[in-house]
Amino acid sequence: MKNLNVLIVSERFWPEGGGAELATYLITKTLAKHFNVTVLTGTTTPALVRGANIIIMPQLKASSKAELWLNILRDRDFFRRVIAKNDIVYIPKYALPLIAIAKKLKKKVILHLHDYIPVSFTATIFAPYEKYRDSIRRYDIWLMYKQGIKRCIGSAYLLWLTRQARKWAIMADKIVCVSKRQMQIISDLVPELKRKIITIYNPLPPVPRIERKLSQKPLLLFLGGDSIIKGFHLVLYAITKLADIRELQIIIAGNISKVSLTIIKRLNRKIGRTIVMPLGRVPYSKVINLLSRAWTTLHPSICEETFSYTIIESIISGTLPIASKVGAIPEIIKGNVSNKILFDVNNVNDFIERIITIMNMTREQLINAGIVLREDVIKRLSHSKRKISSLMYD
Repeated sequence: MKNLNVLIVSERFWPEGGGAELATYLITKTLAKHFNVTVLTGTTTPALVRGANIIIMPQLKASSKAELWLNILRDRDFFRRVIAKNDIVYIPKYALPLIAIAKKLKKKVILHLHDYIPVSFTATIFAPYEKYRDSIRRYDIWLMYKQGIKRCIGSAYLLWLTRQARKWAIMADKIVCVSKRQMQIISDLVPELKRKIITIYNPLPPVPRIERKLSQKPLLLFLGGDSIIKGFHLVLYAITKLADIRELQIIIAGNISKVSLTIIKRLNRKIGRTIVMPLGRVPYSKVINLLSRAWTTLHPSICEETFSYTIIESIISGTLPIASKVGAIPEIIKGNVSNKILFDVNNVNDFIERIITIMNMTREQLINAGIVLREDVIKRLSHSKRKISSLMYD
């Protein structure tokens, strides 16, 4: 019986966005089966969800967190009227000012954290956390600088917003983290949240069973574009060392700047043949096709990954990932195969060794190992949707 009204406020909604938006979409589908669900979003063409009332709000379409928060505060009267009609407010992204509005109306608030927004302006923590714990703000500034000096200067004046985000988060009734490692880090930095935080892994993505048709020569797939925190620089360095060992090919998908494209062209020229193929952003169907042919996917992240749908999608497709031991990754990938595919963060020699290990495996070994890992991860994540639904009644 749908006796509770749940308001979901997500400034972006699938298919716009990334892993957090995919998780929100899957959770919305589950909640709509049991509750009266209303979704507020700034996405102009959101995916439809049966049983959910989706309302498009231009105020939620913002180019930054600061702009989003200002828009919400400017239209607080409107949001107050909408919240008053609901029993639970579910916030899966950055609409944090609504927490204060909802609590004044004595509404239950669930904040679902997919990153580190209450403790980092860029929502990023470098790995290992224990090493960078006291340098979070400095690395926030460094990441903003990588986006351009003008943006860095403008954002530097807004670093205080992290303290405000923390105050709003403390007001929530429940806070969902998507991994135990994320929960550990946030609890350490904001002890006031310890009694409110629980861990629920993100729902399994809808990846179909894929018939594996591995390429003749080793094909490596990197879906992180030219992101430094995803390990783009480590991938390029590894390729320069592997090119002389065995013939191979790597496809890089995702956002790639003109500068990075120039670097890739120079690298191919130096090697003497086209090894690195930059594709830029590709549709989901194309990613599935690439996964069916890839020998492995590369994930040399240098940040504390809260949860990685790119790794999960690789695993569910039956493709072994090679990943750094950061954030949630060691929680998700366990068992004997983990020694072959996980490596210490920033250890490029270990990274290269794991790639060589994969390239030396037979096709049958790769496929069988992928099946074992797939079944293990599916079992570990299969209860996520049920836990989110139960949380509404707690």
